[in-house]
Amino acid sequence: MPRTFAGPLLVTVAYVVVYDAMIVNQLLVRTRRRREDRARGRQHVMGRRLGKGIRNRILLPTVIGYLVFAYLVGRLVVAAATA
Repeated sequence: MPRTFAGPLLVTVAYVVVYDAMIVNQLLVRTRRRREDRARGRQHVMGRRLGKGIRNRILLPTVIGYLVFAYLVGRLVVAAATA
């Protein structure tokens, strides 16, 4: 692969890794907090305050982002193969 693509490729991969790590951390913290609240007999009200549709609102931009990412990676691979 030409060195021309090394910078953008590394930045893109780093971005995706950091983004996914933050999402996984959020899920782990939320799960741990829910378990702790149940053990103490408290209700976990965070989901009620945020609303039920929060997942659907986040899902569409996330899917679009991954589609754009896949398109850009595909273009990068084609450009690297033809260079």
